[in-house]
Amino acid sequence: MPLLWVLLVVMLTITFLSNSDQQRQERNTVYADVTAASVNVLVYRNAVANFASSNPAFSGTVSDTQLALPSWYVKSANLGNYISAGISYSFYTGGLPGLAGELARRTESVNVGTNQNGVLLAPNMANMGVTLPAQIPNGSVVLIQ
Repeated sequence: MPLLWVLLVVMLTITFLSNSDQQRQERNTVYADVTAASVNVLVYRNAVANFASSNPAFSGTVSDTQLALPSWYVKSANLGNYISAGISYSFYTGGLPGLAGELARRTESVNVGTNQNGVLLAPNMANMGVTLPAQIPNGSVVLIQ
């Protein structure tokens, strides 16, 4: 009977360690997705901001062919943009948890957040007092330049 208990403890320990490793791998995968998406968004945001500063009278959505994107860049299908009064808005509609926080950390900017009913909310959910254009989808992660 004691051998059965030892075997049971060993099996439970192996199960616990296996689950811990799987959870760590899942966290690493999520972090890699957020990191890759944040870099993709920042490259796109820079191209949109450069277009807006070179074309101050432009208003609306800029097509990707008009942006000076690097040749190696592969744009995420979740990205969009809008320019109004010389201010560029780049947004990500994919609903990736943690993306707004990662972008705020990378840019060290308060002009990053989530569109919540036309208002920019910081990653910590504070209302930034910035009203966003109606063309930006609700729930999007937004960068203002």
